[in-house]
Amino acid sequence: MTDPQTIAHYYPFYRFGLHRNPFGTLSEQEWYAVTVPSPPVQAALDTGFDHLMVLGRKGRGKSTVLNYLRYHFAMQGQHVIYERLPPWHWRYTTDLSAGVDVFAFDEMQRLAPWEMVRLFREQVQYGTRLIIGSHRDHRPEFALAGVRVVTIRLGGRMTRDHLAAILQRRLDVFALEDEKAGVWFALEAVDMLFQRYRDDLRTMNTHLYDVLQRLERPGPITADDVR
Repeated sequence: MTDPQTIAHYYPFYRFGLHRNPFGTLSEQEWYAVTVPSPPVQAALDTGFDHLMVLGRKGRGKSTVLNYLRYHFAMQGQHVIYERLPPWHWRYTTDLSAGVDVFAFDEMQRLAPWEMVRLFREQVQYGTRLIIGSHRDHRPEFALAGVRVVTIRLGGRMTRDHLAAILQRRLDVFALEDEKAGVWFALEAVDMLFQRYRDDLRTMNTHLYDVLQRLERPGPITADDVR
């Protein structure tokens, strides 16, 4: 039988009722599991859409939303491809002719104009649904191509309740099987994080990773812990 000290050494988060630090690097499936859709995203799913464009500055959750929607449609049996255009690249590489039902395309603002023309031409030709993430509003290009798009703007819409739900979901997903996490965010900690970061979830996650690494006892994660 493994003694408690050995378990604590190799699995330090077990004492918090967690598999590991919930704010560390996540796989694509883990991103889907921890995502709490914002009201605009959920409303778009509830009402349906032909194509969707998600706008927002860096760190506001565009990639998270695109990955969430990617898995949402994949679980419905659709063939979904995700592609993120890296810096200094201007051409997408996904072959839409290969039976792609949904193309989740991130960082569209980097796409060259002639490549954007190709994207809309192939979308029409192959009947692919587009889910776009961008820093720039491409509604004029969609309109010029005769393609209807629903637009969601991230940023400035975060509420304390939504942030609290996001934080709790992280803990729940990484809780030990058949157990509740032994730590939780006190209301004053949520309020402090909301005041400091608002909708900058990327920076907040980096900070909370360090907070959890330093945490010494189960129980509430307080404002002093996250300060």
